[in-house]
Amino acid sequence: MKKSPLYFIGWLAVLFLSAPVQGLETEPDPGARKAAEVDLEDLKNSLKDDADLPGLLEMLGAESLKDAQSLKLGVPMRQYRVDFAKLQRFQPRDDASKLLIDMNRVTYPLILGNSQIARSLLTVRKNKSGTKWISGGWGSPEFANNISKHRKPSDFMVWIPELNLFYLGSLTGGEFKLTSIGPIPEQDFVAGQSLPGETVFTRVQPEAKARKPGIR
Repeated sequence: MKKSPLYFIGWLAVLFLSAPVQGLETEPDPGARKAAEVDLEDLKNSLKDDADLPGLLEMLGAESLKDAQSLKLGVPMRQYRVDFAKLQRFQPRDDASKLLIDMNRVTYPLILGNSQIARSLLTVRKNKSGTKWISGGWGSPEFANNISKHRKPSDFMVWIPELNLFYLGSLTGGEFKLTSIGPIPEQDFVAGQSLPGETVFTRVQPEAKARKPGIR
């Protein structure tokens, strides 16, 4: 799926902090949740019944100030990006999971009550020294809703920034799969379709080879 403004925040910082994955991990650092809780509380405290409120509520996917104040953190997702140079050189027999780079970012769906449908997303990231979790942005209600339709609790985010493509990743029994969050006609993907990582990377490789590194 393409287009999610939330993930363009701090692009240079993302590249600086990204690190090759040493054995794929899907569970977020406990410190990330503490930072997210503080960030959410600060966000709620900043909401005021003034001229800016309708726009803020829209970004949160909330229908009222009461709804916004009731938002809570859902099940988090670690974020990975794909090494673009390796994607351009990818061979079908390669281990697709080896292309993932840890972005040092964790995204939390913002939910109401017991609903599993995300109203919006809140992201925390590590600072430049990698010693502390800090705010990484919030918003993207439509993207959040699309994720909720196809995500399993253990899924993580996978991003190809140069192609502006987003997937849900999973690792079950050693098998790495990618699920399309939305339709991608160029690669013949339909929303919710889950395929082996090597199949996805093989399909997107022609477009990758035609592009230079850099955010799209």
